[in-house]
Amino acid sequence: MNASTAVLEVHDLARTYGEGTGSVAALAGVSAAFARGTFTAVMGPSGSGKSTFLNCAAGLEPPTSGRVVLDGADITDWDEERRTRLRRERIGFVFQSFHLMPYLTAEQNVGLPLRLAGRRPDRARVSALLERVGLGERAGHLPAAMSGGQRQRVAIARALVADPAVILADEPTGALDSATAASVLELLRGCVDELGQTVVMVTHDPVAAAYADTFVAVLLGTALVGSFATLVETAAGPIPARDAESLTVMGAVVGGWGAVIVLFSVASTVGLTVGQRDVEIGLLRTIGATGWQARRLVRAETLVVCLAAAALGALLAAAGGRALLATLVAGDVVSEVEFGGGAVSLPLTVAGILLVCLVAAAVAGRRATRGPASVTAADDLAADDLAGARPVRRWRVALALILIAYGVGMGVVTVTVSGNSDDPYDAMATSGSASLLVGVGLALLGPPLLPVGARLARPFLGGDGAGYLAGHTASRRAHLLGGVLGPVVVLTAGAVGTLMLVGTDGRTLVGEPPAGTETINLLNNVVVGMISLFATIMVVNSFAAVVAHRRVELRQLWLVGGTRAQIERSVVAEAALVAAVGVVLGLVGSLATIIPFGLARGEGVLPDGQLWLPPLIVAAVAALTVLTGTSAARCSATASPPSTRTPPVSSCWPVRCTGCGMGPAGATWPFCGSPRAVASPCRSSRRLC
Repeated sequence: MNASTAVLEVHDLARTYGEGTGSVAALAGVSAAFARGTFTAVMGPSGSGKSTFLNCAAGLEPPTSGRVVLDGADITDWDEERRTRLRRERIGFVFQSFHLMPYLTAEQNVGLPLRLAGRRPDRARVSALLERVGLGERAGHLPAAMSGGQRQRVAIARALVADPAVILADEPTGALDSATAASVLELLRGCVDELGQTVVMVTHDPVAAAYADTFVAVLLGTALVGSFATLVETAAGPIPARDAESLTVMGAVVGGWGAVIVLFSVASTVGLTVGQRDVEIGLLRTIGATGWQARRLVRAETLVVCLAAAALGALLAAAGGRALLATLVAGDVVSEVEFGGGAVSLPLTVAGILLVCLVAAAVAGRRATRGPASVTAADDLAADDLAGARPVRRWRVALALILIAYGVGMGVVTVTVSGNSDDPYDAMATSGSASLLVGVGLALLGPPLLPVGARLARPFLGGDGAGYLAGHTASRRAHLLGGVLGPVVVLTAGAVGTLMLVGTDGRTLVGEPPAGTETINLLNNVVVGMISLFATIMVVNSFAAVVAHRRVELRQLWLVGGTRAQIERSVVAEAALVAAVGVVLGLVGSLATIIPFGLARGEGVLPDGQLWLPPLIVAAVAALTVLTGTSAARCSATASPPSTRTPPVSSCWPVRCTGCGMGPAGATWPFCGSPRAVASPCRSSRRLC
């Protein structure tokens, strides 16, 4: 073949994995040229190096040696970003697993490579391509509402949208039934015959780390709750009544709020961890495990991890309880009393934490074993999960409304009843928890509220690839990002509401402070510190879990032309969007404390001071969320993307066609496979003709 007519050439291509005696040569000295306007099949059994050949030819991974020339440009030594831009603009990809963005419609998926390139898709061209592949009436449908063949047709239209120099198809019919596969191959053949495209296709010869976040959440949760529980146990011992009351209030009130936050965090983290193992659970069920056996395995593994973490957390809690009591004694909150906690409180704390872990594992395990047993790629298995915003469960809405109504009701009681009491701290008692109650309620409603915020924020996100994806993914994946949004809302509501309450109390308290003022102020500050600590942990863990859950999706973005920088920016933009919605909802929740207490103390709706505090807290919370998103995005972007590497059986060489229908007699194409398969390559590939 004349090299000047070739759109894709490889010269002495070699790819070796590993070093020394353990190295594996996936490709060894492969040379081939693919002419414009031709359909070429690279065939061979699994493990023959077909996908490695395609990956090197496309610039997905660099060859160990040899050269790759695409459309006249030698891309062998190009850096990754330059190769990514080349793939986006000059290569169309069609994959076995489709790699469609599950939260984008067919029309949006087809136009995605153009948006990643900073170009606005021509809707007329996109519509024409969808019409060509027979999906004109399905343009507004999500992938979850399409069959496998329809999804593959969308992928072909996407491959054509940028008018590429060559279309590379990696086993495009591997996940389809025979009838659908034939129609897809016919469509690819039509791209060559009618559009003059070049198609290179590879096909078969027809003859625990996820539990780390759970461990951390349980460890810290047990340490925190257990430390305050030891104060309650100490209060039950032979100590003065005043000290017993102070320790009981400290342990029960602060520890109680801490327990709610900790248990919510543990349940959320366990659910995310189990959810990431859906494919593994499907595999177990496919090879004979019943749903009950799979759920028992999930419970047993969760119990082992949580038991180890809780036991270690109990040891930390014993030391933490002593340190906490020493701090109270040093601050003259209580007199010199002997620490007497641990024997009862710590086992009860461990038991409570384990119970929550098992309940969360049972719920998540039942969710993972719903439906028939199957082994599906994570992106397809989760397509229904990611394709659109899930309807919020009724119990969640009911609980949220109850908490919001109760918090607002406590504010009304503060203004009408406790604000008129002779005890100045009655108003604080009724309004102090209102912001947390309303904040938790709004956090429960986060999944349906996040898409609203995403729609409002789209004009500010910009129309480039990163901003475009952030707006859509925040809407479609609200049920996952709700795990990040919740702690942001609670942290903002609790911190702003409580600290503004303390400031108002200091400005408006007249006369000699009542007895116990120091204890009350300490309680408020400890509550804020505890909420801040655990909410921060929840934000970090939840975002890390969400990004880990999206590894397949992020690889899809990379494969369809997104650069690492664009992928990182899209995740950071999502974090910024979650932060913006979260702090707004948190500020709304904080008003349930600020306004009633201000009215009860005579300051009115707007406090007389510390107006700088809410913006400072908002900035800190937003920075925490965005920095967490940035860190998670960078970790994902710098990790080596998963590849389809397979150990080789042999290398590739040209095979002459004898007229099987694949092409005219005498034509040649590269064949990758074992020597015994070369004898009759045409006969074994007759279904492709």
